[in-house]
Amino acid sequence: MRPLQEAEQLPIDANIEDLEEITDLEINELELEEENTKKKESKRLKAHIIRRNIEDYLEQKALERRLSDVFDFD
Repeated sequence: MRPLQEAEQLPIDANIEDLEEITDLEINELELEEENTKKKESKRLKAHIIRRNIEDYLEQKALERRLSDVFDFD
């Protein structure tokens, strides 16, 4: 749980000391960590994309072999 969320969920009669424990720097640092993990997750390769790329590569190589057989100039 992010510190900001902790602060939002504190009861109305919570001590000010509880709020002071959560500094702005900690909040900013944790928010940056969340953004970085979201970016990493979006950059991660997905299995269906990798599989499609492999299939495309194999089809391309098969086509090249067929074309080289048809247009063999040896």
